[in-house]
Amino acid sequence: MKLLVDTDAFCKLGVTGLLRDAVQIFGAGLDQCGRLPALPYMLRRGRFRRLFGAIACDALIPVAQAMPVVPQADIAWLEKLTGIETIDPGEAQVFAAAHLPLPRQSSLDHNRVRVPR
Repeated sequence: MKLLVDTDAFCKLGVTGLLRDAVQIFGAGLDQCGRLPALPYMLRRGRFRRLFGAIACDALIPVAQAMPVVPQADIAWLEKLTGIETIDPGEAQVFAAAHLPLPRQSSLDHNRVRVPR
């Protein structure tokens, strides 16, 4: 995975038609992006469906399912991040996964963009 995408960022960029363009800015395709495991469920029944509507969310479900799932993050990293009130649990998972020993990854989040060293 080259880019880890936060659920909020996926939905906001997806419903506006900017998701593919946004990941291309980082030199990646959607097949090279990781997403959280709950994303398809959230599009089917979660708050995004109530916020953006069934048509928009149904169109994003196959896009989400085609993306690889973010690897399970290390508990130590999650514990460091969950105490920060401006980072939600999904963002903590994405940031913690960015610190796994994988090829260089970036994290696309709706509040911030982080490129780990």
